[in-house]
Amino acid sequence: MKLYLLPNSYTEEQLRDSEAIRTVLSGLGHTFTDKADESELIVSLGGDGALLKAANAALEYDLPLIGINSGRLGHLCALRIEKIENFNEVLKKTKISNRTVLECSIEGKTYLALNDIIISKTNFGQTVDLDVSIRKVRDFKMRGDGLIISTPTGSTAYNISAGGPIIDRTSPVLAITPICAHNSDVYPLIINDDKQVLIKINHDKAEVYNDGVCCGIIDDELIVKRSDRKLKLIV
Repeated sequence: MKLYLLPNSYTEEQLRDSEAIRTVLSGLGHTFTDKADESELIVSLGGDGALLKAANAALEYDLPLIGINSGRLGHLCALRIEKIENFNEVLKKTKISNRTVLECSIEGKTYLALNDIIISKTNFGQTVDLDVSIRKVRDFKMRGDGLIISTPTGSTAYNISAGGPIIDRTSPVLAITPICAHNSDVYPLIINDDKQVLIKINHDKAEVYNDGVCCGIIDDELIVKRSDRKLKLIV
């Protein structure tokens, strides 16, 4: 199988891990390409953070993704680096899990997120003032540190740390979770994933993060919705 490897490469140890993985997988009959669109499978090496970055390439080219955990957290990874010799067995035994993905557009560019999209204050000492509208479900005002819109996959990430619910990964729903809300009538909410979430900024600006990466700053409004794309994750 032709693989496209996307490793964390911040340290010398991670670079050595990357070379070791190439050697082992080559010995198992696989080849490597430097172009994602020429591969059959995208392989991330690191933890969940590395897999979230690799997910962008997998979604762009509609390719399956498998994670090899060489980091601290690897909930989304199929195997640890110490078990890399079992790579072929894992591919044979596991099935592709189609995961819900979120999307939003900022200045004409579309951003995708496997875990969550977050609307956040721009300064530690300030708050963000939002109007949130989910058609035929609920409209509310929210003032606080921000808002998390989470997929089932991302429900056990930042969402749960902020007091949001854990969602079964097969459920067709999204979680909306406030971050340190100042108003007491705002609380975590579950909605069907066919609903769009409209967020309006009432004053100043807000930062938008997709899977932990800042993708823009907005001062008017943002629509977050389920993408038509699905991530083909091997777990």
